[in-house]
Amino acid sequence: MLHFNKLKLKQQLVILIFLIIVIMLAMQMFYYYAFDLLTKKRAVNYVNTLMNQVEDQLKVLTENIEKEANAVSYNLYIQDYIIFDNPIQRLEIYPMACNTVDYVKSLNDNINDIYIICKQDKIFTTSRDLKINVIEALDKIYDFKGQNFIKPTYTSVVKENDDLISNIAYVMPVFSIKSSAEYLKKIGVTIFFIETTFFHDIVSNLSVTKNSIFMILDSENNIIAGNNELKSGEHYEISQAEDKYGKDKVIIQTKTMNNTGWQIVSIIPTDELTADMLPLRSFGILIILIITLVLLFFTLLFGYSITSPISKLAESMSHIGEKNIEWRLHVEVNNEIGLIANDINKMLDKIEDMTRRIISDQSMLYEAELAKKQAQISALQNQITPHFLYNTLNCISGIAMANEIMEIANICAAVSRIFRYSAKEADIVYVKEEIECIKDYLNIMIIRYPYKFNIIYDIEESILDLKTFKMMLQPLVENAIYHGLEPKKGKGNLLISGRIISNDLLRFEINDDGIGINKDSLEQLKKYLDCPVDTWYAYPDDKRSIGLLNINKRIKLLWGENYGIELESGENIGTKVIVDVPVISDR
Repeated sequence: MLHFNKLKLKQQLVILIFLIIVIMLAMQMFYYYAFDLLTKKRAVNYVNTLMNQVEDQLKVLTENIEKEANAVSYNLYIQDYIIFDNPIQRLEIYPMACNTVDYVKSLNDNINDIYIICKQDKIFTTSRDLKINVIEALDKIYDFKGQNFIKPTYTSVVKENDDLISNIAYVMPVFSIKSSAEYLKKIGVTIFFIETTFFHDIVSNLSVTKNSIFMILDSENNIIAGNNELKSGEHYEISQAEDKYGKDKVIIQTKTMNNTGWQIVSIIPTDELTADMLPLRSFGILIILIITLVLLFFTLLFGYSITSPISKLAESMSHIGEKNIEWRLHVEVNNEIGLIANDINKMLDKIEDMTRRIISDQSMLYEAELAKKQAQISALQNQITPHFLYNTLNCISGIAMANEIMEIANICAAVSRIFRYSAKEADIVYVKEEIECIKDYLNIMIIRYPYKFNIIYDIEESILDLKTFKMMLQPLVENAIYHGLEPKKGKGNLLISGRIISNDLLRFEINDDGIGINKDSLEQLKKYLDCPVDTWYAYPDDKRSIGLLNINKRIKLLWGENYGIELESGENIGTKVIVDVPVISDR
C-alpha cells in the first residue's frame, strides 16, 4: 500500500483501470462458462424427458404386440389349424382362422403382416405378399424347430430384397394348449411384422440442434428409426459420433429397454448447442473494449486536468515557500491557495461520490436483472411440475381451517385427493379407489347444493378389491347431478350401486329421480351407445353425451362389445345409467 501511495496519480489511475478490465474479463468468462454449463444441463434434462416419452410409447407398442401375438397364437381356431394334418379339417376352420388374424391386424395399424408357421413348414397368412426369403433368413438365425427357441423375441430390422418399407419382426414359439398328445409341445411359430413407420413418426421431429441425432437402435445396433435422414437397417456404433465430433465435443445419452434390448440414443454436438452463445460472448468482448477505450480516454482527460494544475500549484508553492517543508494542500486559510485546494478536494469528492453511485446503480440493475431471470426460471419450473398445485390447495385448506371455514377446507382436501387420483399413472385401479373419488366429488356437491339431494350407496363389499379403469364412474355421477338433479325443483335422490351379476359381469348403476331425458334425445343416445366400437360417428353437441359416449367406447375398446353402458330414462321421472364391465381381480 505504501508503494502504491508513492506512485504518481497517473500511474495509480492506470493500475486501477487495468484491475477493472481484468475483473470485467474474468466476470465475462465466468458467466459464459456458467451459462454454457446451464445450457448443457438443461439440454440433458430435456433429452431425458424426450427419451422417457419415447420409451413409454415403445412400451405401449410392444405390450400391445405381445398381447396380440398371444391372442393369435392361443386362439383355438389357430391351434386347430396348426395341429390338424387333415386338409378337410383345415379347410373347415380356415375362414375362422383368417377372421382371427384379420381382426387382430385391424386392432393395430402398425402390424404389417402376420405369419404362422405350421407343421411341415407350411405357412398360414392372410397377406398376399409372402415374405418367404425373410422367413427363411429368420429360421436360419433362430432355428424355429430347435430346442433352444422357446421364448419370444424381437428381431433386427428386416427387409425383403429392395423393399422400401423396413420391418421389425416379433417371433414367438407356439405351444399346444389342446388336451392331446401334443399338449404343451411346440407346434409352430407366430411372426408379427411391425412397420418402422411408427418408430419414424416418434423420432423424426425430435431434434435439439440442427445436426443432433435422435434414433432407436435394435439389439444389434441397427437403426430402427432416426431423424436427420438416418436409414432403417444401417448399422450404427455410438463411437462413430465420438470419432466425428471428438469425445469431449458431443453429448451422448442412451436408454436401454429391458424387454426388447432396444436403445434410445441422443447425440448432440456441443458446438451447436452453445452456438447461440457466441454472439453474446462477442458482444460482451465488444462492450469491454468500448469501456476500456472510454476509461483510457477519461484517464488521459483527468490526468491532464488534475495533475497539470497540481504540478503548477506545487511549482508555484515551491517558489513561494521553498523552505517550508511541512506545506500541504490541506491548508486551512482563506487565501487563494486554500480556495484552490478546497475546490480541488470538492471536485475529487464529487468524482468519488459519482463513481460510487454509478457502480451502485449498475450493481442494483444487475441484481434486479438476475432476480428477474431467476423468477422466470422458477415460473417455468412451476409450469413443468404440478406439485405446487397440491401445495396451494393445502395452503388454502390451512387458511380455511385457521379461519374455521370448514366448507372451503373440506372442498380443498377433496379436490386435492381427486387431482392426485386423476393424475396417477396407472389407468387400471381398484373399485374402492373409484368409489372414494366419487365420494370426494359428492362431498363437494353437497357443500355446493346443501339439502338439494340424498345420496345412497349400495356397493357390495366383495367388489371393492376388483379392478376397473380410472375415472369411469365420476363423469356419470356428475351428469346425474348437473343434468338430472340440479335443474329439478325440490329435493332429489341419487342411488349408486355396484354388484357382481355373474362370474364375468360386474354391474354399476347410477340412478337419479331428476328431470330425465326427453324421448328423442334418449333414442339418439341409445343409437350411439349401440354402435360398434370401430364405427365412426360425430359426437352430439350435448356435453353430457360426450362423457357418456367416451366412457362407453373406452369400455368396449378395453373389454369388447359384450360390455358397455345402457340407458333408461323418462321425462320428469329420472335416469338410470347401467355400466357393465368384466370381473377383474389380482388373482
